[in-house]
Amino acid sequence: MPAGSAASGGVYFFLSYAHAQQQTRRDDPPDKPVRDFYRDLSAEVARVAGLPRGTPVGFADWEISTGSNWRHRLGQELGLCGVFVPLYAPDYFESPMCGQEWAAFRRRELIHSARTKQEKAAIVPVMWRHMEARQMPPAAGRIHYLLPAAGELYRRRAMRELVVRTNREDLRQAYQTALTAFAERIVAVARTDPLCRVEEGVLELSTDEDAFDGERNPEEWRPLRFVVVAPVRGRLPDGANPELYGVSPELWRPYWPIDEAPIAQTATMLSQSDGFRPIIEFLGDCLDLRDGGEPSAPTVLIVDPWSTQDAELLDLLRAFDAISHVKPWVRLVIPWDKNGSGDGVQVRELENGLRLALSRMRSQCRLKHPQAVAGLGTVAAFGERLPGVIAAAERGYFRTTKTNPLRDDDPSPPRLGGLPPAGGPADGQDFRGRGLR
Repeated sequence: MPAGSAASGGVYFFLSYAHAQQQTRRDDPPDKPVRDFYRDLSAEVARVAGLPRGTPVGFADWEISTGSNWRHRLGQELGLCGVFVPLYAPDYFESPMCGQEWAAFRRRELIHSARTKQEKAAIVPVMWRHMEARQMPPAAGRIHYLLPAAGELYRRRAMRELVVRTNREDLRQAYQTALTAFAERIVAVARTDPLCRVEEGVLELSTDEDAFDGERNPEEWRPLRFVVVAPVRGRLPDGANPELYGVSPELWRPYWPIDEAPIAQTATMLSQSDGFRPIIEFLGDCLDLRDGGEPSAPTVLIVDPWSTQDAELLDLLRAFDAISHVKPWVRLVIPWDKNGSGDGVQVRELENGLRLALSRMRSQCRLKHPQAVAGLGTVAAFGERLPGVIAAAERGYFRTTKTNPLRDDDPSPPRLGGLPPAGGPADGQDFRGRGLR
């Protein structure tokens, strides 16, 4: 591990901040307080981590050299760093670039959760300017953003005032207390159960993914539907591995034996951690997918390529595909480990089946999320791509309807359609409409 790197192999922390528009003094850079804080925090992290003073332990975007591919460099650092440190302020939450950085790092947390089935909180916010929780978008307000060890003056005044007000001894001491608290937190998070590295080593920053764009009241019901399309045991197509299937589509586990969890369970866990309240439905029961069906929730189709080898499922998919162009609230994701699908001939047959069943839908979704519809070969890839697919479904939903999501006190929230699987979910699991915590 390089000197100064966290357990994940990158620097200990990535500083995310809104760029200042005006200089504080004539000869100072516009973001001088941020640079001063970054310098002091880096020194304190190195001290707490037991590294020589001056060892690079953080990253801020001004370190990118002129002429470099700056988006690629940001993606590299986000894909390797141990902790994401956003500087909370009103202009931070108004910055599309900050929202993209947050969304990219959040995808990495979800990759980790998809692999380990454990949530990892690696975002350590700093209150840069004082804000109330009601002023924050839900993505920020959902996580624990106050660090008690940082002290009372930090809580009341926020970090920027402690950085710039160096003329008072009590504020200088409060600043040092806050620096030490955040450095200790950063080192602990970076070294304990470190985030998995992304497979390609780079997180993509997408202009379509702004974590703060279009946020709503966090108390509102935020529905999300997953429609799982997979064959079931007892009527599997020739060549399908029976170990991957159960008595109900929601028990399909495409990444077995490396990942034994049903894909519906993984999708439910990941979406719940982002504030959604998912339900699971089946292809023949989902009214939103039918001709004339009105949108009732953002919907993600999770399709097994082997379902195209089942005549009944193929007909249902083709019927939906013919009307998919008028249903922008429905998006598609295909978990598919092609190495586990037999020889090349079998893979080509499944690919032909997908073309026959979902040619229009795949063409629409390929524009923004080509990997999601080409076949995601690992549960980590599924965890990385699912948030973007959900975001696209949610945007389509709100473009299509002016109806707000149902609230908790609404008497008729979305329900699971169809009959329960024979004998109930396997191993006592029941994650339909609730997911796992």
